[in-house]
Amino acid sequence: MALRVMLAGGGTAGHVVPCLAVAQALQELEPEVEFLYMGTARGIEADLVRRAGLPFVPIAAGGVAGKRPDRAEMGLARVGLGLGQAIGHLRRFRPAVILVTGGYVSVPAGLAAAMLRVPLVIQEQNAVPGEAVRLLARWAAAVASGYPQVLAHLPERVPVRVTGNPVMPNVIAADRLEAREALGVGGRLLLLVVGGSLGARVINEACAACAPTLARNDELMVLWATGKENFEATVQAVRTGLPHKTPVPLQFGSTSGVQLANIVMAPYIYDMPAALAAADLVVCRAGGMTLAEASARGLPMILVPRRESSGHHQEANAAALVEAGAALSLDERQLSGPVLANLVASLVRDRSRLATMSERAAAAGRRDAARAVAELCLKVAKTAGPRHDR
Repeated sequence: MALRVMLAGGGTAGHVVPCLAVAQALQELEPEVEFLYMGTARGIEADLVRRAGLPFVPIAAGGVAGKRPDRAEMGLARVGLGLGQAIGHLRRFRPAVILVTGGYVSVPAGLAAAMLRVPLVIQEQNAVPGEAVRLLARWAAAVASGYPQVLAHLPERVPVRVTGNPVMPNVIAADRLEAREALGVGGRLLLLVVGGSLGARVINEACAACAPTLARNDELMVLWATGKENFEATVQAVRTGLPHKTPVPLQFGSTSGVQLANIVMAPYIYDMPAALAAADLVVCRAGGMTLAEASARGLPMILVPRRESSGHHQEANAAALVEAGAALSLDERQLSGPVLANLVASLVRDRSRLATMSERAAAAGRRDAARAVAELCLKVAKTAGPRHDR
């Protein structure tokens, strides 16, 4: 009988991509493996998982901790509904192991696994584990961690293995020259701006404010993912600063956007492996997966940690990369157009500093993480052995 693996994680691409990367690694190790992915119907996972060609089933999920009483009550009701749905899917699919990667949907999925005694593996992307991971860790057969700092936040009895964060194979394999040619970068440096899969208002506002300065820099090209909800407003803000430039539609692989002067903007970059391959410098949040992908490509980073992130995990992630010499970090309260423009300009002028940061980023990256987590899942599945009482 083929090995069956359940996957769950969602809300942001940072919770989905690790699952997809581990799934590919598992297919290399166990070609007959079968998958079923549980996620929310409206989350980004519904789109990304189907694009990856994996079977997908929706379940309900919601937040409770830190919410207003009325929202917490609604979130708890959705967790209860999702728990019942997850139990049903587990009983029908009968997986040997379930891998969860965080986000609201991990809670009903992980609780269902605990109730049915299905071996649970958790992959935590951040230096400080999220609330879902801290809740579920007590029932986990193993936790795969992106950062060793996670050990300080989980009980000693929880088995933790520091694997690094899994990135998709195409992130590592993407051809730099081909990607730069497709974008028309030429001999310029490419600044990649991403605010996470949902975008980041504070980064968009700072970049829009310094767009005239960036547009005057002949050594620079900008590729900017604004987030779908922020796209139209951000394009309009950039047009205001560049009144003599007309937006030109641009297609980059399967990514659609517009170009004004040397600035390319898109709601979402579906071709992120190519974008990372083409880039020379990244301005981004400090989510675990964003940093893992940039590090895997040896990219210097200007980080803007999200202050309200759970447990300040983005600040902890950023600190680890700054300490490694791979990144600079800006407090989002101090971020502005002039501050960002000056920092980018100083790095563009100092190519030796960029090269050193690139070397440090590559040294911090873990290109084998997906395989390490896949091997851990297989070990847990085989140690648990087949069960017939679910």
